[in-house]
Amino acid sequence: MFNPSTHTATAAPDRELTKVWLSRYLPNLGLLPQATRQFFEERLAVVISEESRQETQKKLLRVIDTDCIMAAIQAQKLVAESGQVLQLGEARALSTQISRVYKSLLTLYVEDFVFSPVLDSLHDFETREAKMSALEKIVPAFDRLMHALRPLLVQLQSLYATSKNRRAIGFLTTQLHLSRQRILDRLDSYERLWLSPYLQLIEDFVCIPWQRVCVAATSAMPEQVAMAQQVLFRSDAIAGQVYQRALRTFPNHMSRQGRIQSAAVQQSSVRDLSMFQAYMWLCVLEGNLSSVQEELLPLCMLVFPCAQVKWDFVIQGIRWLIEEIKTELTPSQQQIFMLTAAPTEHLFVAANPEAANIETINHNLQLRFAL
Repeated sequence: MFNPSTHTATAAPDRELTKVWLSRYLPNLGLLPQATRQFFEERLAVVISEESRQETQKKLLRVIDTDCIMAAIQAQKLVAESGQVLQLGEARALSTQISRVYKSLLTLYVEDFVFSPVLDSLHDFETREAKMSALEKIVPAFDRLMHALRPLLVQLQSLYATSKNRRAIGFLTTQLHLSRQRILDRLDSYERLWLSPYLQLIEDFVCIPWQRVCVAATSAMPEQVAMAQQVLFRSDAIAGQVYQRALRTFPNHMSRQGRIQSAAVQQSSVRDLSMFQAYMWLCVLEGNLSSVQEELLPLCMLVFPCAQVKWDFVIQGIRWLIEEIKTELTPSQQQIFMLTAAPTEHLFVAANPEAANIETINHNLQLRFAL
């Protein structure tokens, strides 16, 4: 069972992998069409002023409690449709804590804008080298942001980890996702460009073991660390490619969230594929499969059947993910990666959620956090 006092990371995370992780949140204005770039930049210059950020904060503070409550109702509906029972007190506690996190996040968004050091070089992020150089400037700001949010995030993670119904945990994380979407829907495209990374950062910290990957890299072999840095820099692109393959191959696939073509399914699929990548690289860096075997697999066996995601669909996604990752690696690197990837695939192929003892899975599931 998760215990914040015993699972808090004590080692400093690998700085290069931290920058790789933060690259997920960096906008690239260099991709804008030249014809619209000047107007867009002028509007952005207004939006990112402290006064404008304060207006965004005020606008969202008026509705954030309501949005989190409505997201909780949506999540409860999904849980009920799956035949599971989500305790009303759990949903209410999550809604309250998510609201607290977002309120603190908005205060920090106004007081310490993390992108300030790179605003003059946003057009230069088209290469990895330029992006990594810019990220060096904003790591301290993100460090301050996470340090300030850490107590609230620990409380949020503990609510997920101590849920009385582990089969509903996927819908509990959905509650966080739905809250974020409601908030984003209230923003214009300019506000969304800058605030969306803040909100995505929170969801990633709860759902994806990014920080544990960064910490594991500090004691891993240099070659494994270099591989992780190389591939995780493209984790979003890899996840997107796998989703597109699934879209082409299973155009009629439908889960409890909806059709595979829907925006909600696309977003959750890409997030899940990013989570799978992080877990596999965590195992590569740690030199064992415990994180996949004791966390990822049991969690998937509990959650995906409730979401009406077929197990064969999950296995195929893992295979495609492995194929896409291998294209990023040299033959010698592929051999190292497959020491983790092949057993991971085997574990999922051998698993049968329909025949599994849910109580045993629930008891054995270990959720470890690194805040």
